[in-house]
Amino acid sequence: KKKKIMEERKEGRKIYFIGFNQDSSFYVCGTDRGFHIFEINSHVCKFQRCIDDGVGITEMRFQSNVVAFVGSGINRSYPYSKVVLWDDCKAKKIEIAFQKDVIRAVKMTEMFLVVVLSFKIFVYRLATQEIVDIIDTCPNTRGLCSVAYYPRNFTVAYPAKEKGVVQVRFYVDKKVVNFRPHKSSVSCLALNFDGTLLATASNNGTVIRIYRLDTCKRLCSFRRGIDRSEIYCLNFSRDSCWLACSSDKGTVHIFRINPDDAQSAADTIMNVQGASDVAYDNAARSIVNSTCGDEPDSILARVTLGQNSIVSDHTLQRVNSGLYREESINDATRVMIAKYNRKKKHWIYRLFPRLEKSTWSGWRFKTNDDLKLICTFVENPETRMYNTIIVVSTEGKYYRATFDPMKPEVFGEDVEAKPLEFTPPADSFLSPEYLPKA
Repeated sequence: KKKKIMEERKEGRKIYFIGFNQDSSFYVCGTDRGFHIFEINSHVCKFQRCIDDGVGITEMRFQSNVVAFVGSGINRSYPYSKVVLWDDCKAKKIEIAFQKDVIRAVKMTEMFLVVVLSFKIFVYRLATQEIVDIIDTCPNTRGLCSVAYYPRNFTVAYPAKEKGVVQVRFYVDKKVVNFRPHKSSVSCLALNFDGTLLATASNNGTVIRIYRLDTCKRLCSFRRGIDRSEIYCLNFSRDSCWLACSSDKGTVHIFRINPDDAQSAADTIMNVQGASDVAYDNAARSIVNSTCGDEPDSILARVTLGQNSIVSDHTLQRVNSGLYREESINDATRVMIAKYNRKKKHWIYRLFPRLEKSTWSGWRFKTNDDLKLICTFVENPETRMYNTIIVVSTEGKYYRATFDPMKPEVFGEDVEAKPLEFTPPADSFLSPEYLPKA
């Protein structure tokens, strides 16, 4: 009878929530029959707590047995207004209830628990469940909130009461900083692991901007696309050199964060401003060759080097037909065009006016999923770089692919999607850890 019940539980599992843990070593699924924890590299279910109650939002504390979850579904025993702290080693639970308010998100660090409601954010000390802070926000139905997981830099980013403003609260330095990253409202935001960078996405889902929190200045601006879309996930790599973005288009865009190279490219342009045209063209050609690869006769190379200053109708037709798209123009070409035509705006910006102040993604991972996608980076053991992307969907599909960090490309079409297997092996385990003591 017990075996029959387990077989029935394997079938027809509905996924309510998927999320990564703090160091992207596991991901958690909240389903209509409990929560399940998968190892991110092996894609194996290491632990599950199968109950008849639906579980929605689930947050795992690093690699421990401490899990926070919120009820969901029709058969839920826990309401939407109650968060449950579950210690599986002790089989002990602690409940924190709120008065008739829906919990939108839950975040955990080594010492703190952050609960996001529709109009407020509660910060608790995890050991004693003591309230540390209560923050007022604008209507936050998406549960926008990001936490820096570095233990010595507890930082929280969230939408402020004023619409379109993102507020970052530093609990170690005891200061609050406001940002207005976009003209419209913010649809998604993320802090890197150390709490030094902030990424925000506009409500239209077209522009992503990154700010440095130490100087409060914009570091770079990226463009996902022109069509409006809903951004599901923003995630930094552990070394903060890459940013991944997933949307309802079923594509994950990967952006390179390399301010040193961008600055050196700009310095190269500035150093040749007083040189002759020949020296300038030689300096420009070296950058264009690295940008356009083995196509020196391409329209981008000719335009950047100052040739074909008068655009023919045939070229305009090819541009409008999609043969030359904005995605193929990267940051080095954009800087070259802007600096080469310092006194007047280049014709290419009249064709692509939105390109001037943003960089397009060079790497795109395509999937066939129409449901929500989340993405993260893991370290490649061969290169010791974070050039492996993990994508998980609420449809129950798992993707893993490695991209070339030196060659922008569209990849993932040949990557086979693996379904989620909710039955853990006999040797499944997690590191034993208890709720921290005061």
